[in-house]
Formats: sequence, structure tokens, C-alpha cells
Amino acid sequence: MAREIYIKNTRLLKRALKIEEILAKKESWHYGYADEHGRMTFSEKDKDAQLMLFDSDMIGRGIQIVDSNRHEVHLALSMPATKEDVVMLYEVARQVANLWKTDSIMVEEDTVSLSAIESNIDWDIKECIKCLENSRETFHQSKCVILPCAIYPLHFSLEQLMDFSTDYDRFSVYLHEKQSIGAFMSSAIYAGSDGAYAVFYVVYPGGAIILPKEPAMKFSANEESYTCAEALVAASGLFPGGNAPQMDYQDFLQKLSSDKITDFDEGRILVGPFTREELIEIFKQNN
Repeated sequence: MAREIYIKNTRLLKRALKIEEILAKKESWHYGYADEHGRMTFSEKDKDAQLMLFDSDMIGRGIQIVDSNRHEVHLALSMPATKEDVVMLYEVARQVANLWKTDSIMVEEDTVSLSAIESNIDWDIKECIKCLENSRETFHQSKCVILPCAIYPLHFSLEQLMDFSTDYDRFSVYLHEKQSIGAFMSSAIYAGSDGAYAVFYVVYPGGAIILPKEPAMKFSANEESYTCAEALVAASGLFPGGNAPQMDYQDFLQKLSSDKITDFDEGRILVGPFTREELIEIFKQNN
């Protein structure tokens, strides 16, 4: 479920807007590109990356710029979203409309004047709360829900999402705190030779890493399904020569002190942070 807004350029002389013009309204507005795993990269756009806007003062689910050209800007916000996300969605739409000197926007198929935006904000906030309250019907799952957010996806139980409907402000705080810690979300890298497949998670010195509590050992590629024989953790940039040392996933966790492992969300743990020296010592033990 998403709220989509279209801003049409009705001026005779049309020009596309620069992202910097759209973000100029607030210093805390930023943009980046979500990769195929939903992680914010802040790098140049890849062909499959999504352009995302977010407010660093309260990082939520993020506003996607689906399309932007000299005729139209198309915005989308996935629901349930935070109150701050909803407000930002309409503020961005208003900013685009003002830059193009138009006095209305399209919310789905309805034309809304800029003077009437506040009522849409109130309506969408109520819709987000209702979406949280009805999480079982919204997501049709019994265990874990993955919500793509501005910086990286977050995992929730259905009960956790439903609880946020009675304390909606806490939903905003939770999303912001989880995404502002500066941790890297490692995504699975499946590799194999001669029919033996392994799943890799990569860690880096100088920061914390988000890892699954239980590595997924099955994957699909080239219309085939594979089962990995082992899950490994690799450390990047530790030793000369570019070779990343590897270690069994569970062995890696067992070598860590208890203060290096904490629960992150419903399906993952936060591991670290590590200095370079700490990682070198851990992987030396494996050799």
C-alpha cells in the first residue's frame, strides 16, 4: 500500500527540477539511492536503484521519487509510514508545486489544491495508524514483516506493529533510532563452485554490522533453487593482498564477547562495532 502524488508542470516553458532545488526547503532533507537490497548507498544511481528522500531529524520510511522530468514529478510513500513521513511527502509536493508555480497536486486520481493539503495529511496519518492496527490483514503473515525504510529494511513482528497503532509517536522514534546508529546491513552473497554453495556476510572494521539471527541457506538463481552447505562471514580490507579471510558464521559469533552482540530487530542482531585490530585478532584465531 502506498500513497502516490503527481505534480504536473503546467507552465508553457517547461524545465526539469534539480534534486537540490527540491531539497532546498529544509537543511535536514537529504537523498540517496536504495540498492536491490533496500540499503541506502548515497552513491550515483544504478539502473535498478530507487531515488529516496528522507529527513535526517526523523528518519522513517523515506519518500521515493518514482519519476522526475520536465512534465511531472511522481512521489510515493509506502504505508504504514510515520507521521513525519506523511508531512514530508506533502511538503515535498508543495515545494515542487511552488517551484513550478502551480496551485494544485494530484493525490492518486484526485486534484487537491495547496490550500487543502492539511486535510490530506490528517487523513493519511489516520490511514497509517489503521494500517498498523490491522497488520494481520495488511500483511497476511503470522511471523515477521519486513518494511523497506529510508536507510535499510527493518523487521517487525505483527504484534509489534499492532502495538505501534496505540503509540504512533513511538513508531517514528523506533524507525529513527534503528536507522541512525550508523550500522551496515550486510546482505547475503551466494557463491559456489562444483555444486557446493555457501552464503557470505561481509564485515568491515570501524563499525557495527547487522546480521540475521538465522542465515537463510536457500536461494534461487537462473530459475534454479540451491541449498547452501555452510554460512560464512568474510572480513574485508584486513590483510594485504585483497583476500578476505572467512569464518563459519556460528564460529564467528562464538568468538565475540557478549557486549558485541545485541538484538537489533525481530529477525536480526547487531554485531560490533569492531576496530581493525579486533577483527584481525578474531580472524587470526581461525587460522
